[in-house]
Amino acid sequence: MSNDDNIIDLETRAKQMKNLRPYKNKSVEEIMEILAERAATPKVVVEVSSKNKAPTKSDYDKRFNDKFETLRKEFSLDMNDSNDVEALKSLVRYQIQHENVTRDIDNIQKKENLNRDDYQSLKTLGEFQTGVSRSMIDLQDKLGISRKQRKEKQQDDVPKFISDLLARGKVAFDEKTSIIECPRCMIELGRFWLNFPLLNNELQVSLECWKCHEQVEYAR
Repeated sequence: MSNDDNIIDLETRAKQMKNLRPYKNKSVEEIMEILAERAATPKVVVEVSSKNKAPTKSDYDKRFNDKFETLRKEFSLDMNDSNDVEALKSLVRYQIQHENVTRDIDNIQKKENLNRDDYQSLKTLGEFQTGVSRSMIDLQDKLGISRKQRKEKQQDDVPKFISDLLARGKVAFDEKTSIIECPRCMIELGRFWLNFPLLNNELQVSLECWKCHEQVEYAR
């Protein structure tokens, strides 16, 4: 059976179990995680000290909320878009699943001598990890926060930023300066900038047009 078949089978079982009373308030992703942990747990022997107790529901909620807020702020996602909100929630769930399965794989590989059950557990966990990774990539693409999309957006934003900056600079320059131009050729001969435009200022300038060579007189 391929990795895709395993993931599809797991998802099908999760959808069926969602109709059962204990799982009605859980999402399909959460049920898939439970099923995967059940499949791996009987084959994995891990010594847990009294300091490392199993996480409680409140621990999971805190972990979920912390990751959700971190991603929301990091990528400035629009929380008014319900589709983005749900996609981000799913992404956080997958991230937690990925961390959990990575931890279980590490715990098995730390053992000095691996037996057949250990290798079977690694195979099961590895297939689950692959499916979760694929789902995470799909959701990142959907939210526009994949590494490729961030890099492309960054590259696109730099020229746009420079272009906008130059455009704003030109508008400000045109507003602050006065043009002296040849009335015959309509050629700009010069500009002047008054540092104190509200004071009583007098200005008289005589410029020669480089095209028609007429003398242009300007007084202000």
